[in-house]
Amino acid sequence: MPFTLSPQVDALIAMQVGKLTEQLRKRREEARRAYPFVTVSREFGCQGYPFSESLYKKLNARSPEDAPWTVWDRELITKVSKDTGLNKELIEALSGEHRSQLTQVRDEFFAGRPNDFKVYLAIFQTMSTMAMNGRVILMGHGSAIATKNLPRSVHVRLYGSLQFRLEGLMRAHHIPQEEALRLARTREAEREDFVRRYANADVRDPLHYHLMFKNDTSTPDEMAETVIRFMEVKHLFEPR
Repeated sequence: MPFTLSPQVDALIAMQVGKLTEQLRKRREEARRAYPFVTVSREFGCQGYPFSESLYKKLNARSPEDAPWTVWDRELITKVSKDTGLNKELIEALSGEHRSQLTQVRDEFFAGRPNDFKVYLAIFQTMSTMAMNGRVILMGHGSAIATKNLPRSVHVRLYGSLQFRLEGLMRAHHIPQEEALRLARTREAEREDFVRRYANADVRDPLHYHLMFKNDTSTPDEMAETVIRFMEVKHLFEPR
């Protein structure tokens, strides 16, 4: 999968950047056209990656003739945000109208924030710019909150019962339930603290999302199909 966490992060980034470069070329050809984007938030232990893989495949199968969709998880976003060259290329690919919008959103989001928020500024700018270019699935890092004011968005949240998430972690990591519980609590607290500190928001608040799925009763394919249907109903596949 082109977006699964792996020790070969550099190889994954190279693969995604290649796809993104093709997106940027397409965007320069029709600079004012707006494409949709999707953000994915999930409780730790939910099937965020299988869901994103299914959605990624369905979206690209739906319109294979256009610039491909790409998927970026929090590790890839963090690493790419440190590459100022790529950030500059992303921003230059935006239309003048969107560049102005990015500046406005950035200034509003960081107004009155202390200096240490500059650490998050690069991540925020990377996610926002990718979202403005469109045809991207952003996972984690409070991407729904960071891009909440951008048009043509679909913000998705996956949640599940503690037992469902623990069973998934036990299978995936081959660990006992006690260790899975410690892992779930630690990682979920880290995610909540990150969004609360940098975005001053509660990642669990349903008001941040267009769609929320209980992972216990919805498979990755079912959730992906529902997102596709939602995008069709909202006419997000139509040029604008």
